[in-house]
Amino acid sequence: MVMASTLPESPPPKQGTSKRPTALFNFWVDVALAISVLSLTWVSAMMQVTFPAPTAAGGWVLWGWTFDQWRNLQFGLLCVCVLLALEHVVLHWPWVCGVIATKILKVKKKPDEANQAMYGIAFFFAIFLLLKAATIAAVFTVKHPPGR
Repeated sequence: MVMASTLPESPPPKQGTSKRPTALFNFWVDVALAISVLSLTWVSAMMQVTFPAPTAAGGWVLWGWTFDQWRNLQFGLLCVCVLLALEHVVLHWPWVCGVIATKILKVKKKPDEANQAMYGIAFFFAIFLLLKAATIAAVFTVKHPPGR
């Protein structure tokens, strides 16, 4: 005699309720990334072409903005690009892990989602520490002109 399970069956997952981001969301992140990269490129080119060297740019104004204001815009755009690029990589992290595991390391089975998340956290933390160490090294080794 076969005994029926007393545990209720869990319903099948509903269509479209996946925790993964939609293709449309990925598309808009990529569009925003492309726009920010193009904006950063344009501002950087303008600063290079229209202004003299930064040490001689005092008093120069382009469309009502000084060199320092353009430089601040450039840095802001760079920050937006970095954040969008980071989001882009996060959205595609399972694919990145799959390619590394199966195509580069030639592993038969890609890591599960928990391991992928841990690899991602470790990778981004290592990049952050590397950038922080390089910034600290620059702060301590920069040479100021005499009298400052």
